[in-house]
Amino acid sequence: MKVVLKYAVPILLLSLYLYSCTKEKNTNNGQSTTSLAITLKDENGHLITQNCHVRLYRTIEDWSKDSNSYQQPQFPNAEGKVLFDNLEAQKYYWRISTVKGNNCSRNNFNDNYSDMGLNVPLTVGEKRQVTAFATPKGSYAITNSTANAYKIFINGTEKGNITGHGIYSDPYVKTGNYTIRTVPQTGSTGIDSTFIIQVICGQMAQVTI
Repeated sequence: MKVVLKYAVPILLLSLYLYSCTKEKNTNNGQSTTSLAITLKDENGHLITQNCHVRLYRTIEDWSKDSNSYQQPQFPNAEGKVLFDNLEAQKYYWRISTVKGNNCSRNNFNDNYSDMGLNVPLTVGEKRQVTAFATPKGSYAITNSTANAYKIFINGTEKGNITGHGIYSDPYVKTGNYTIRTVPQTGSTGIDSTFIIQVICGQMAQVTI
């Protein structure tokens, strides 16, 4: 009996130690850790598994400025997933960025809200899983060679203003054709013009008025 106890006690202590370590790793103050798993897909619904990283942000302001990212950037696994663990119970936002030759980048900048942030905050212990899409992006720039000020309309929607001899640009635009209209502001003698530009992934379309 003494021989059995001699070996049983150390084994029991070792088991308790391993159990406590496992419990500490998977819990936080007795509760499961809060996590966010994001499955990344491209514009065709295919998984993004390489040449990509994701940054997480705690506020929409940080997201828009691409500053104060939270935790380290994560890279997708073979299933196109990234995991952020040990999070707080709140909303989060993320930036997906990929590069695939010739500086052609797919990202979720200026895309649908559901592709760049949570509508509903995480709860303590929740393990949320979402899917986000990244689409090919290019850019355009409109240069005003006159002293007149214009309103800028993109595909029929007013987007902003361009001052005399100024530049209006957008660095993250989905690829495709865009109808641009420049309307003289009140008091300006400029010409109301409409033209079409083609945005190609990784390139900047430039127009001078």
